[in-house]
Amino acid sequence: MSEKRFCNGSEKLTIREMIRCTMRGLKVVQKVIPGALKLNCLNNVLEALNPLFVLYFSSMIISELSGNREISRIVLYVALTVGTAFLFRISSSLISYRTFKCGANNVYERMSKLYAFRYASMDYPHVEDNEVNELMHDIKAKQTANGFGLLRLNSDIPMLFGKTVGLVASIVLLAGMFAPNPDGAFINSPIVIILLILASVVIPSVIQAFMQKRLNKLLQKSLNDLVKTQTLNQYYLNNFINNSNSGKDVRIFGLQNSIMNTLIKAQAWYKGKWKRAGCETSAVTAVVGIFFVVLIYAVIGLRALSGMYNIGEIARYVGAIGAFSVSATSFVGLFTSLYRNASYLPMLFDYLNLPTRKYHGTLKTDINQKIAYELELHDVSFKYPGTDIYALKNVSIKFQQGKRLAVVGRNGSGKTTLVKLLCRLYDPTCGIITLNGVDIREYILDEYIKILSVVFQDFSLLHLPIGQNVAVESDYDAETVKEALKKTGFDSRLSELENGLDTAVYKGYDDSGVMFSGGEAQKIALARALYRNAPFVVLDEPTAALDPPAEYEIYTKFDSIINGKTTVYISHRLSSCRFCDDIAVFKDGELIQCGNHETLLADGNGEYFKLWTTQAEHYTEK
Repeated sequence: MSEKRFCNGSEKLTIREMIRCTMRGLKVVQKVIPGALKLNCLNNVLEALNPLFVLYFSSMIISELSGNREISRIVLYVALTVGTAFLFRISSSLISYRTFKCGANNVYERMSKLYAFRYASMDYPHVEDNEVNELMHDIKAKQTANGFGLLRLNSDIPMLFGKTVGLVASIVLLAGMFAPNPDGAFINSPIVIILLILASVVIPSVIQAFMQKRLNKLLQKSLNDLVKTQTLNQYYLNNFINNSNSGKDVRIFGLQNSIMNTLIKAQAWYKGKWKRAGCETSAVTAVVGIFFVVLIYAVIGLRALSGMYNIGEIARYVGAIGAFSVSATSFVGLFTSLYRNASYLPMLFDYLNLPTRKYHGTLKTDINQKIAYELELHDVSFKYPGTDIYALKNVSIKFQQGKRLAVVGRNGSGKTTLVKLLCRLYDPTCGIITLNGVDIREYILDEYIKILSVVFQDFSLLHLPIGQNVAVESDYDAETVKEALKKTGFDSRLSELENGLDTAVYKGYDDSGVMFSGGEAQKIALARALYRNAPFVVLDEPTAALDPPAEYEIYTKFDSIINGKTTVYISHRLSSCRFCDDIAVFKDGELIQCGNHETLLADGNGEYFKLWTTQAEHYTEK
């Protein structure tokens, strides 16, 4: 059994570990939404204190009205009651506005951006690691379903802070209840009140903790189902039913009922035991808490009848007891929630702190079109992480300035792996790759990437205007973009579009967007590579989405398209090979042949000859 790499939320934490994880998580929240957490804490404190201040001054008004009725004191207490409430309300509104300016209103989006940015910036081997992808989906599913993770910290910590202050303030208001017993009656003893107050907090808290433990066990047992449910929801609802590409299948084969039945079955556990257990926990805790509060009210009434409290004090103590009970119960619930949440934070830290193993050099490439750049592989071997099988074995090949090299071979022969190594998505297991004699790992990664323009078979276009898709920025040279599109043969299609370069690609960004065909999208992607004007152009299956006439158009114009650049084809259609200066043939990760089309075709026993004759009927000129 392989060793577990990541936490999964099932680990039990001590209180110290819980506090450590929570504090670490708060630092992340502070970075995502600077200042918002402190403002939320302050706002919760004000919301906790506001009713207690009003309660205190109101009780003083009642006491004065039932006692000496001194007008100046009554006016003072009324002014303090109204003024305090007004001041708290204004302060709360200003803090809420400041919190809004900090971006706390879209905290979910900011957290999602945090995860997305981490995914986009992590080493590429992590992107292709199934365990990393499962970890990411697990984090998102638990966040979506129960708010576990940073979202829980952002909401619960300020509330916990407010409830703590409210608890202390309530105790201060209750201080007068513990006055010495004037007549010696047991009911008037402060010990009775102390015991009842403690019982009203401890007993419901113990019951809540016990039932919450039972609920947590049920939740943990069902958590894997929960993750699967959220994954199914996201896939079927977001990526399938609401996806225009799958809309035809949904309607033709009547998949609506099948999909909905799958989702209903997956959600059945939530609507059953777990939901019922949650309701039972809340109900039992509430009933027990109310019982003790009513008992305390009765004691306060009996003590008042004995003359210990005036009417104003009765109002104050009754209100303070209610506030104390609510604050205490909420405090216990929030602490329990944060303890449960802390067990899920380590998996988030695992994701955010995935190690960066790629070496970042210090040299600059100083891109200059007049400089001759040469890439060369020196006895390079490579195997993917987690496997002992080599995808490339002892490959040595030079990419000469201005030459066109085709890399061909059967599926799994190592062609795309070669591209990944050239782009430094991976580093060789053995051997080195050099740029003008220098190991490419010695160059600053971002600088090195600038010498490459790459178009992958599974390229992605943004749901943005054509111009921005080609230039990959909003501020671009329109004429240069048009020239790049012209070279790829997209100019005639562009002339038909009313908005020209401002035409949105697809409809995700703009309802007036155009759903381009696969071949048209391929031409836009090729134009993007040309617009970058890098010395090296790498095309991984460049004609996969093009029909034969479009493919012929691209290849016959290729001399003008590449404009003397070094170009590497990764292709399964050997027709491209006839336009290349050299052809590298790969098989089982090894470079087994290299030469031009005629030379390789003359070797009747070679791999290239076998591949060519298999496809000859598609490419032989008539």
